[in-house]
Amino acid sequence: LFGTSTYELNDQGHLLANFRLGITIFPGPDSLIQFMPNGDGSYASILHVARLQPISDGYTASAGYSPNLGMFGLNNAGSVAAGVIANGSAGVNEPWTLHNGQLVHSSGEVPLFGGSQFSLFPSQVTLNNHGDIGYLGGLENDDWDSFRWTVFRNDFEVVWIDDGETQHLEGRSISGFRRLEMTDTGDLYWLANFDDPLGLSHLGLFRNGELLVSSDPSIDEVLYFPTFTYDISDNGEWLIIESQENGIFRARIPTPGPATVALLATGITTLRRKR
Repeated sequence: LFGTSTYELNDQGHLLANFRLGITIFPGPDSLIQFMPNGDGSYASILHVARLQPISDGYTASAGYSPNLGMFGLNNAGSVAAGVIANGSAGVNEPWTLHNGQLVHSSGEVPLFGGSQFSLFPSQVTLNNHGDIGYLGGLENDDWDSFRWTVFRNDFEVVWIDDGETQHLEGRSISGFRRLEMTDTGDLYWLANFDDPLGLSHLGLFRNGELLVSSDPSIDEVLYFPTFTYDISDNGEWLIIESQENGIFRARIPTPGPATVALLATGITTLRRKR
């Protein structure tokens, strides 16, 4: 084992991490390994994915596979979800979502909006403690002018789709996804970059299709930070926001949520004015 870049730890002491085993000459992490504590203090391990190693049905993990941030999830039951690039006998790379080593999603035609072409993006996969899976993909449909980003839950349940009707994003466009998490209630929190009408890039934290926090000061009724990171509790009730400029804050977000976040924003605005 060489180094790790990301990891997840559950309440049972299981550790899921991406390592470099040195299987190939390609740089960066090349494997995903789960460590489980035994009663005698030792650890058992499971190798879930590794570059150029078999996955299933004659497929191997692509030479380009690298389990980066957000490409895997671990829940308290020890279940694992991961996004991989699979390569079959035809030599064509295919994005897959795996759950405990079994294929649950790949790109192809799906019965959404009267029939659509689904494209999976394996870099964003998440798993909650009930075994629900959240993942990022995109849809193309003959009735649309262009491809649409989509956040899914389980079997192609659309949580959010970039149809131009997302509140607070009028005149703005999603330019990239950075993180995806799911609470035990099934809510999906996702972090994305978006461009404003002037072409400037901003960061936004969304719950399902609702913008909660933004680095764009021109958006009203949304909590503003120039820069921020976040974490969400498993039950979706508590949101922690860390801002280099303003400090660390905790917000309680009961359903439906926006009012509580707006109240917190008022307090933070007052705090900034005193500085």
